[in-house]
Amino acid sequence: MTVEMNKTIEVRGFLHLDKIFRTKFGTIPLIHPLDEPITGIDLAKELGIDPKEIEVIFVNGFVQALDYEIHPGDRVAFLPPGCPGPYRIALGFYGKNQDNEANFKIVDKINVTVRLFATLRGNREKETLMELPRGSAPKDIIQLLEIPPKDAAIIMINGRGASLDSTLEDKDTVSIFPPVGGG
Repeated sequence: MTVEMNKTIEVRGFLHLDKIFRTKFGTIPLIHPLDEPITGIDLAKELGIDPKEIEVIFVNGFVQALDYEIHPGDRVAFLPPGCPGPYRIALGFYGKNQDNEANFKIVDKINVTVRLFATLRGNREKETLMELPRGSAPKDIIQLLEIPPKDAAIIMINGRGASLDSTLEDKDTVSIFPPVGGG
């Protein structure tokens, strides 16, 4: 079946939604037929994605609320709750989803400096400030930064050895090192 390009949209998912999309639909981006405008929430339901799994949508590169109207030819990406803290304000999440029950609300929060070393930097920042829920641990940071746990061999909190399950406090500095090699 051939679908006219102007009667379709490109759809993607971030974080765990990417895996859901790949499992359900195969290749990404999903080229989805669309004859008339549809809201983000209705598109999610149409694709079988629970709206509670979506905090905001990107439409043509801009953050929008779930009730934003999507048109044929648009590029859409669903973002789940839990995107790392420093990007939330810069991308405009707070202004777009005040009425969304999936809004990632941090009632009791802490601010933690995260330092990544050697190969863990890759395309990540060497040092970043993260806003996390109180009670978070280094394992939560590596999950948010999508670092495979086996790649986080050494964890230090404020210069002292720690485990992945160590409880973090406000203003802690977490240093994460990859496995050390050599001879």
